[in-house]
Amino acid sequence: MNKLTCNLIIILCIFVLTTACATMRSEFYREESRHLYDQALAEYQLGDYAKARRSFKKILQLDPEYGQVYANLGHIALADQRFSEAGKLYQQAIKLNPELEEDLLLFILAAKEGKSRVPLTDCGFDLNDVLQLLETANSKELEAKMNNPSLPLNLLAKDYSSVRFDKLKNLNILIQKEARKDIGSDRYKLFLVYYLYYSHIDDNLALHIMETI
Repeated sequence: MNKLTCNLIIILCIFVLTTACATMRSEFYREESRHLYDQALAEYQLGDYAKARRSFKKILQLDPEYGQVYANLGHIALADQRFSEAGKLYQQAIKLNPELEEDLLLFILAAKEGKSRVPLTDCGFDLNDVLQLLETANSKELEAKMNNPSLPLNLLAKDYSSVRFDKLKNLNILIQKEARKDIGSDRYKLFLVYYLYYSHIDDNLALHIMETI
């Protein structure tokens, strides 16, 4: 056996040994990840989100391509109303495991919906509050709420998710009555226009319509 052949055999042996060690190491981490995942899932199901979040992040240190872990971190972020973070985590989960897309679709939509409602949440006012004030004929207080410049009227007008389905018909009737009165501040009228046209208009058009009612 010449020197070249010996060197090739040695290199091949080193390669096989390294590959075997890497495989064993990978299997070890995979088993450890499964163990930690079961633990984190139990914490999540018990509602201990802070502890579950730490446990899921430990798993990613061992296996950064564990798609389901990103999905569960997304669920925790969604529960904590960190909507932007939840959306990013769901997208990462799907990127690593495309089979999760169908299961996560509703959660992704919920994260988007939650993110869009943040300005309303910050103001502490939603379309259901509008309904309650109209049902009690408290239009003056409603108008005062509308005059808050930080309240996004276009978002408020399409905040249907905050109103019970069986109450939407009554809300529509009350809004139409308010519009026919042709009273109130400009912002109050602007809200009515946004609602009546289902927000499928821009601000300039809304202002033009408002001037005609």
